[in-house]
Parts: sequence; structure tokens; C-alpha cells
Amino acid sequence: MSAFKTATTVVVSTLVGMLAGGVAATLFFAAANSTAADGPYFAPALAALAVVVPVALMLLPFQLATLVWRGRKRTLSLRAGLVIGAISGLVAGFVLAFAVFASSQQTAGDVLGFAFVGVVQGCAAMFWLGRMVHRR
Repeated sequence: MSAFKTATTVVVSTLVGMLAGGVAATLFFAAANSTAADGPYFAPALAALAVVVPVALMLLPFQLATLVWRGRKRTLSLRAGLVIGAISGLVAGFVLAFAVFASSQQTAGDVLGFAFVGVVQGCAAMFWLGRMVHRR
């Protein structure tokens, strides 16, 4: 795979993951805003953007490792891509909850919400990456 095709594959799969993660994060923050008794209230889509961009950056090494694996072994199943996406998204969600947002008080629901967003975004990005790799 040429460098341009590789870069295009990574960028498109990252954007697809950000779209899916953005929808999940927007729903999470909308639910959090509706149940909050105190402020401040942030626009759910804006708060979601603050989550999906760091998760996308944390998923990039996993995407590149997947492409290197695909280049050497010449095989990558979609199921393996989903498993890698779920694991990498879970790691990214926990890093986000315990490192990036560690200064704020985290509840179990917040941690699970970040992990869920990470898993959705990771699975979507890796699934799309696998689909694009299979088309080549």
C-alpha cells in the first residue's frame, strides 16, 4: 500500500470513528446534563468534541500497528479489527477518565461513559479500517 493510500485510510477511518464516537458522547453528555442538579451545563456536542479528539489521537498508534500487521501478514479479519478496536477504545476511554479528566470528580457512570465512547469510537474506526484494507 502506498503512503498516500495508507494516510487516506487512516484519516478516513479516524473520521468515521470520530463520527460514531461523537454521536455516543453527545448522547452521554445530553443524559448527564438532563440528570445534573447543578451547573455548569455545556452543549453536549461541544463537550463530545472534547472527548472524541483525544480518543482519536490515542487510537492512532493502534491503527498504525494494525496497518503494519496487515502489511506483513497480508490478512486482517474484520472480527480481529473489532476486537482490536474494542480493546484500544477501552484503553483510550480509561486513559481519558483517569488521566485527562483526573482533576474532576469521577463517578462510576462517568468512567463507564468514557469507556463506552472509547469502545464505540475504536470499533467504528477499526471496522472501517478493516473494510478499507479489504477493498484494496
